[in-house]
Amino acid sequence: MTEQGRGMFVRPRPPVRLTVTAANYRRHRAAGLPGFNAQVTEQDQRPGQLLVEVVESDAPAEIAERLQIHVGAPVIARRRLFLVNDEPVATCDSYYDAEMVRGSDITRPRLIRGGAVGIIEDPAGPIRRTVVHTVDDLTARMPTPCRGGSVTSPLGDPCGAGSAHAVRR
Repeated sequence: MTEQGRGMFVRPRPPVRLTVTAANYRRHRAAGLPGFNAQVTEQDQRPGQLLVEVVESDAPAEIAERLQIHVGAPVIARRRLFLVNDEPVATCDSYYDAEMVRGSDITRPRLIRGGAVGIIEDPAGPIRRTVVHTVDDLTARMPTPCRGGSVTSPLGDPCGAGSAHAVRR
């Protein structure tokens, strides 16, 4: 890609910039929107999320350590594909202690209006806890063929180029 007066670039400018602050988080929660969707909308673009899968599995060491559970304890993984203007920009895998979220919408294969934190913190809901913090590990890499190979970016790359892992305790 070339831009007059600026030179040649391998990839175009990222379609959206996310700023994670406590103030943003509270404002978006009050509006009932997940942070990603709210920030993309604030930048006059169209957000989207596709739920790839929701699975229960045994916690690997890294996830168990972050959730403060035993290695091999059951966890729920929610895998999503984030879109901006119908183009994939990132994948996101979020992990939850299965014992904590069992019976809630977090375990069901559907998107959650307002995000999973809303389910966890709902005073009338099944969990009724306060999220103290989340850890998002962001990894940049060239994309790999995604599940089913059906999603490609405008550059022909399957599934976009970013990934994030969120561990919620």
